[in-house]
Amino acid sequence: MSSDSREPRRLTDRIKSLKRPKAKSTIAFTAMTLLVALVVATATTSSPQSSQAPLAASSDYSSMISELSQQVQGVVDTTGITGLSIALVDDQDVVWSQGFGFADKENGIKATAETVYGVASVSKLFTATAIMQLAEKGKIDIDQPLQTYIPEFSIKSRFADSGLITARNVMTHHSGLPSDLLNGGFANGDDKVALTESAFDGLLKEIDTAYVGNPANTTFSYSNLGFSLLGHAVKQASGKGFIDYMDQMLLQPLGMKSSSFSLTPEIERLRSKEYRNGEEVEPIWGRDLPAGALNTNVEDLSRFMMMVFSEGERSLKAETLMEMLTPQNSNVPLDLDIEWGLGWWLLPVGLEYAGRSAWHSGGEGMWNSMLYTLPDHKLGVVVLSNSAEAAGPGFQIAVEVLAQALAVKAGLEKPETKIPEVISLTSDQAVSYKGRYTTDAGPMDIRVDGDHLYVDLLGTSFKLIPHSDGRFSVEGLPWSEAHITIRTVDGRTAIKIMGGAVGGLVYGERIEPSPVSQVWMDRLGTYQISNGKPGFTEFFARAELKHEDGFLLLDFVCAIECERVVFPIGPTSDVDAIILGLGQRIAGETVSFVDVEGEEHLFFSGYLMKKL
Repeated sequence: MSSDSREPRRLTDRIKSLKRPKAKSTIAFTAMTLLVALVVATATTSSPQSSQAPLAASSDYSSMISELSQQVQGVVDTTGITGLSIALVDDQDVVWSQGFGFADKENGIKATAETVYGVASVSKLFTATAIMQLAEKGKIDIDQPLQTYIPEFSIKSRFADSGLITARNVMTHHSGLPSDLLNGGFANGDDKVALTESAFDGLLKEIDTAYVGNPANTTFSYSNLGFSLLGHAVKQASGKGFIDYMDQMLLQPLGMKSSSFSLTPEIERLRSKEYRNGEEVEPIWGRDLPAGALNTNVEDLSRFMMMVFSEGERSLKAETLMEMLTPQNSNVPLDLDIEWGLGWWLLPVGLEYAGRSAWHSGGEGMWNSMLYTLPDHKLGVVVLSNSAEAAGPGFQIAVEVLAQALAVKAGLEKPETKIPEVISLTSDQAVSYKGRYTTDAGPMDIRVDGDHLYVDLLGTSFKLIPHSDGRFSVEGLPWSEAHITIRTVDGRTAIKIMGGAVGGLVYGERIEPSPVSQVWMDRLGTYQISNGKPGFTEFFARAELKHEDGFLLLDFVCAIECERVVFPIGPTSDVDAIILGLGQRIAGETVSFVDVEGEEHLFFSGYLMKKL
């Protein structure tokens, strides 16, 4: 089907009901806030205006690009995004690259395809690629324990048989490692780059205070810390510093001249400022360089996508690329059928009809990034932004651009969604779903009211609609934007929320109240950090240990702008407890009480906290 005969779907129609999300913190996952916004919020759209002419557009895509350019500008105007850049790749050609809005609003510098952004967790794709380069050379075996390559690495475990932590299960986020070591995670001020590079070099000395959160290969648990360890493996196996290896052996050979895991003068010159609500925000810099420190632009990321489509002609062999894009976790029941490759999400959000999907997103500070590829069609898109407001819209833009490009290149239109038949639940069935669930977004209650199930989340109630395949939809929200699976696996009731409204995936688990010993009850109260590191951001203004509705709760009050986060914890002894549930962040991690000079302190993620 030619581009002239298509009627492109309007991105502004997909985005118009998204509220502007708050900035994401390391531990606060805001996807469910978008779900609430999609159901209960309305927003007006503005007339889209193109900020500049499309670049490098081929005649086959020209009509589509002209329309999409206007639509993306409309989304930028509607949502309050300050600056955004996009590129679309067809095999070995960049068919569209363009900037919208401003890289530096105060000085009137517009965003372009050359504008450099921090891409946060998209960095992990490059660290995984470096590991696989070294594996090809026989310098790393991804199925050997990490200690083989990092002898200094050690971590505690409360599991009798926690399994091996390997490069393979770190790349798939199934190592059981904690999500983060928050103390010393992010620096501010003039010395932030030097501080974080030094902190990365010294990280191995601090990890031995932590516990694994889950036995290896039992459940998906996202870990920035794990990718930092991969960076140390790159360093030791190659004999080069991590940044030097990435520059010399991966970025430069791919022609990524405006990219680095360090802040070089050239990159600093091209680098965008960061914005929230249209106001400039002071940048932060992360210690976990391999997990999130890459600075790059959409033109350079187009070259990376071309490498993926090149079938082994550059940087990696064809069989290595195939392995990276092959599901690695098919034998993990608690993942509820979500598939991971080596570093890549393989979850086909919004493009289930398009064959294989492989992508990664990122969010840190005000940066938001999305790199999405369709390997079977050799199509890929990257969307980068300098604004907190792009967290949800950036994902939607990427999916919609690929959908329209797929229609032009392959004549594949998105089929009508086949929604499973709506059914009625028996009383016993309905009651079986009741309870408190802890999710990536915070606590969620499922309750029965008459003949129907309702979800209470973030102060709002949603009616659940049961379907014949065992899944649920949310009343008032399209199936593609959110549908829910609840399944009992090995005695654990897991919940999975899928769809564009939640940026792909939210995990959780039903939890039950249990008696709390007097030892723990005596510790209820407010705690304040006593070992913060000079120059580094303290994530918590304070932490409150509470007991409500039969649950022991740890309530973190943010010191930076983020969603307030409350986690249920379950004591495993008089001094240790675990954060309950399943999820991308923090679930399974250990909270301890330790003695410091005769005084008890709460210890979590490297922070010592003294009771007020």
